[in-house]
Amino acid sequence: QTPYFAPMKPLNKKGSDLTPDVQFDPQSSTLSIKGKSLPMNEVDFFGELMHWLESYSKAPNDQTTMEIDLKYLNGKTIRSLLQVLKQFQQLSASGKNVHVQWSIPENAEDIAELSRDILSGLQMPHEIRMN
Repeated sequence: QTPYFAPMKPLNKKGSDLTPDVQFDPQSSTLSIKGKSLPMNEVDFFGELMHWLESYSKAPNDQTTMEIDLKYLNGKTIRSLLQVLKQFQQLSASGKNVHVQWSIPENAEDIAELSRDILSGLQMPHEIRMN
């Protein structure tokens, strides 16, 4: 008998001046982080995302896309985002199709370089776009 997994609930966090909008929707297989990321307590903020992704990883869809579109991010966000991406990479390592789409603001070469550095170190399909 196949074990029954209750469907995952979406994670929706409305952004503010300091935190990004987050929409993790298991129905659409899309994880989205958009806006500015300068959270006062990045451990709490990103901890919730990590916990959700950990639960999702137990019964993931065959294909999942992560969309990152951050206009501004600080050093603490970079470290936390790297942890989220490493967890996402584990889906890829388990044989699931994953894809990261990272959109970069037009004149933000520093964020473009950062995204290239991070994603090249993680072995999973990705695309970096300038908006």
